[in-house]
Amino acid sequence: MEEKEIKSAIESILFVWGEPLGVKDLSRVLEIPKDKVKNYIYEMNEEFEEQQRGIKIIEVNNCFQLATRLENHPYIEKLCITSKNRGLSQPTLEVLAIVA
Repeated sequence: MEEKEIKSAIESILFVWGEPLGVKDLSRVLEIPKDKVKNYIYEMNEEFEEQQRGIKIIEVNNCFQLATRLENHPYIEKLCITSKNRGLSQPTLEVLAIVA
C-alpha cells in the first residue's frame, strides 16, 4: 500500500471508530509496523496543521482519535445551540440504529 492510501485508511478508520484507537489495532488492520503507524499519524497531524484543516488527531494513552480544532469550537457550539430544539433527522436516526 502507498503512503497516501495508508493515511487515507487511517483517517477513515479513526473517523468511523469515533473513540480512541490503539496503535496495535491500527497496525494489525493496516498490516504495517506500529512505529510506521505512529509516524504516519504524526505526519498527518503536521499536514492537517499546515492546511489549517478542521480536524486533528489527538493522542491519549498511546491511542489516537480524531478531534476538531479548538479554534472551530465557537462555530460548533453555535450549531449545537441552534439545533437543540430540532429533532433528529431520518438519516441520523438510521445511522444511530445501525451503530446501536
